[in-house]
Amino acid sequence: MTEAESKPECLLVMVDESPGTKRSVAYVARMIGGLRGFHVYLLHLLPPLPPELLEFGGRSPEGK
Repeated sequence: MTEAESKPECLLVMVDESPGTKRSVAYVARMIGGLRGFHVYLLHLLPPLPPELLEFGGRSPEGK
C-alpha cells in the first residue's frame, strides 16, 4: 500500500442551526457516505460567553 492509499482524505464541515447546514451535511453524506478513506469532521463554534458568566467578569483577578 502506498502512502497516498493509506492516508485518509479529511473534510471539515462547519455547522450551525441553519437549514443550509442540514443540506450541506446531507450532501456530504450522499457524496462520500460509505466510501473508504474519508474522515469527515463537523465543527460548531459557539459565540463568546458574556462577561457576567466569566469567573472574573472578563478581567484578571485582583493582584495578578
